Amino acid sequence: MQNSIPTVQTATKSVLARLLATENISVQHSDVPTAAFDLKTRTLILPRWKDMSNSLYDMLVGHEVSHALHTPQTEWTADAKTLAAKHGVDATVAKQYLNIAEDARIERLIKTKFPGLRADFFKGYGELYAKNFFETNGADLNSLCLGDRINLHFKLGLHVGTVLHFTADEAAIRDSLDTAETWADIVAAADRMLAVDAAKWQKEQQQNAQPQSGTGNGEGAGEQQQSSSSGESPRGEGEDKAATGNGSTGQEQTPSSGTDENATSGGSEGEGSSKSSGSKPRSEEHTS
Repeated sequence: MQNSIPTVQTATKSVLARLLATENISVQHSDVPTAAFDLKTRTLILPRWKDMSNSLYDMLVGHEVSHALHTPQTEWTADAKTLAAKHGVDATVAKQYLNIAEDARIERLIKTKFPGLRADFFKGYGELYAKNFFETNGADLNSLCLGDRINLHFKLGLHVGTVLHFTADEAAIRDSLDTAETWADIVAAADRMLAVDAAKWQKEQQQNAQPQSGTGNGEGAGEQQQSSSSGESPRGEGEDKAATGNGSTGQEQTPSSGTDENATSGGSEGEGSSKSSGSKPRSEEHTS
């Protein structure tokens, strides 16, 4: 999905990004799986995708610039560690949940600040959906963990009409992101999402740890438990597949998400969905 982008276009878009961000951020175009913004170095990283429309390009720029405007660097890292300790998960998992919640907020804020981007978000997500960027074709989306479903709701549900089902309690968490204004609101929403999913993972781990008939001395059960708990990190960020996209790098995770603790992956990117109900969200990766 990668191809060179005309130099004139990249130069123009770099200027656009700086204008939207109201600061002289650095803009890089690289062969990366999704867009991301490094909160520490103030660097916007954009992918070189084949046949990328102007609308999709502007949506990625708008998403990442909104991270530049609204996502706090210090709190991003500190609060991820706090949530990870509270819920017994890896810090990369906690960052995915923060990214999923933050993507919903920053996309709403950038569309409010620059209404002209609304059409780009609709067209951009429609384009990603048509390319099966979030790997939703043929997937049972309602079997996904809450983090993935909320991520897909705000990326595909709002923009292409994909229907996700939520219990009353889950819907309350989802709806809280419709009005989230501050970073504290985002931390609270991520905390509530993690409480639901971490409880589910712990229950499944306990069930898998039970001796199975025919396993003899129980060695097989122990191996199964180890396998069940091996996937500590969700795929977006960003962009997440961006909670995620296909290949959430997850510098941002987009439910896609990355190794750089200062980077937020694009939600559009990052942000895909996990195929197993017990899997952790793939967002991080990123867009953002």
